[in-house]
Amino acid sequence: MIDRVWVRQSGWLVGMLVLTSVVEMAMPGGPASRVLASEPPDGSVGSDAPADAPSSTRKLPWRRSASGGSDPTAKRLSSAREMLELFNVGDSELQQLADGRPLVADEEETLWKILFNMPRFGLDKLHAWRRTNVAWQDIAADPAPHRIEVFGVTGRVHGVRRVELPPESAARLELTHFYEVQFDLDGAANPAIVYSREVPSAWQQPAELDERAACMGLFLKSGSSEEAEIPLIFAAERIAWLPDQPRPQWGIGQDEMLLGNLGVDVGRLEGVRQTNGRALMPEDRELFYQMLAATGRADQEAVFRQASREFDLGMLLNQPAKLQGRLLAFYARASRVQKIVIDDADIRERFGIGHYYQIDLQVPLDDQEVRLVTRPGETDGPVFRNSYPAHCNVLQLPAGMPDQPNVDHELLVAGWYFKLWAYRTEYVQTFGQEKRQLGPLFLAVTPRVIERRRESNPLWGWIGGAVFLALLAGMAGAGWVFSRGDRRFHERMRARRSAGEGDPSLDPFRPLVQDQPDSGYLEPDRDD
Repeated sequence: MIDRVWVRQSGWLVGMLVLTSVVEMAMPGGPASRVLASEPPDGSVGSDAPADAPSSTRKLPWRRSASGGSDPTAKRLSSAREMLELFNVGDSELQQLADGRPLVADEEETLWKILFNMPRFGLDKLHAWRRTNVAWQDIAADPAPHRIEVFGVTGRVHGVRRVELPPESAARLELTHFYEVQFDLDGAANPAIVYSREVPSAWQQPAELDERAACMGLFLKSGSSEEAEIPLIFAAERIAWLPDQPRPQWGIGQDEMLLGNLGVDVGRLEGVRQTNGRALMPEDRELFYQMLAATGRADQEAVFRQASREFDLGMLLNQPAKLQGRLLAFYARASRVQKIVIDDADIRERFGIGHYYQIDLQVPLDDQEVRLVTRPGETDGPVFRNSYPAHCNVLQLPAGMPDQPNVDHELLVAGWYFKLWAYRTEYVQTFGQEKRQLGPLFLAVTPRVIERRRESNPLWGWIGGAVFLALLAGMAGAGWVFSRGDRRFHERMRARRSAGEGDPSLDPFRPLVQDQPDSGYLEPDRDD
């Protein structure tokens, strides 16, 4: 009877919420108008039109306060146990979780209900409720007081097994399967078993595992005491993959390892890859902020050293999935800066960031040309010849770059390629209202401003060069004339000497030449 009453009340409440939402959607300024306002304003981007970018008032599409539940009363809850009671998982079911034994059939229904409701908790609440400074050995020794408490579980994963629910239970709970994950806990000899709704897709392949991982785990019970060390059993919504060793077969290299060292769940890249060519989606939210916060913790100099300078715009546009998560560096011109204020309380609390900056970039194309087409053979798509738009989000602007909409700076950008995202521009929509501008989106460390060289008019260079050549020609001509006159003079002199005329240059002075010295002026002194 209690279950049926609860269903009726919930149905009535849902109906009222739907009716209220419909009314709000119909009202000016309601959610529908806010969603439309969140779209970037029309404007063209590229060589044939002025640069365009999303408006400074644009908000990202994730409106909920957390990735999970949306019940406003849940914000007043103080523990996960209270949350489960709200979802009709009470003490009578939790008491079935008995310590000192593996998970048995009588406990499976309780586990399934907890896993079904895990996404409704929200990462913000799990973060707020998590217990710290509790030793695993103490929990293993006395597990009952810690049941249904939240812990940050870190360690290494050594095995994953997929578990299917019986068809009737799967239909009733809308949960077809989950994963049993073998965990070696950091800082303890106790092993752990984590039952999780999601694991990275790479782990689902049959292979030996030794991967660094973490999760927000809800402690359920202790395992069998017959083992050397008592295992601890948890439930989680997702296991985060923090790779610390290269896995080429899974696309894990140095760049992904750096993200793992910064606490980013690299396994979420798989979900973001599914949204390439679309606007920022709710599925992108968690990884977006994880990577954005990581740029603030990263060693800026190390990022610039590690970032690859092999920037292939064609691959970024045509094969984005192969480069997502890679660390790239490139030169671009910044044309606009927008300060984005983060309104979501859970992001502020979990990551400690209240805003970031979106920088709209123009990447030079040199002698290349980019044409956006939706199908092979299309010839009437938008064309970009001088530059192509890209975007990067940063936590801090470089020194000397003002926090204002319109800028004109040459930048060296180093950041992780997040996704190929789509947005509206007037220029692209002239080729069809359904068309969207596609641009690479990066999450970057603080860019470096590149000082521009003073540009000069090449005409003055040609004029200066011509004058210089003319002077050289004049000097060469004068030298040739003088050398020719000298040769003629010497030839005349040689001819006169041969004829016995002497040196003609001394003729004017011959009357002054004497055979003997003149001593007439040497007269003796006379006495008067």
